[in-house]
Amino acid sequence: MNAIRVDHFVLFFALVLSAIASIAFGLAPAFLVANSNLQVNLRDGGARSGESSGGRRAHNILLTLTSVTIALATVAALAAYVPARRAMSADPMIALRDE
Repeated sequence: MNAIRVDHFVLFFALVLSAIASIAFGLAPAFLVANSNLQVNLRDGGARSGESSGGRRAHNILLTLTSVTIALATVAALAAYVPARRAMSADPMIALRDE
């Protein structure tokens, strides 16, 4: 019986790609918050802090990043679901007979 083998290049590529995406989507909001004037935002109050200069732009960027993250998670879930659904519908005896 043949053993399942791991393709090291594909594994390394997936790890690097996920690390880059995690860093990009994790650090982008942090850099946006770091550039804001914290003293002015605290003085104005929490309800109006988003209305300061650049606040609307930061809100749009955060909304975009959140939307892209949700879209990518949905695509990843569907990409995992479709092959799993096909594998569940296959008859194991027929699949083993071909090997």
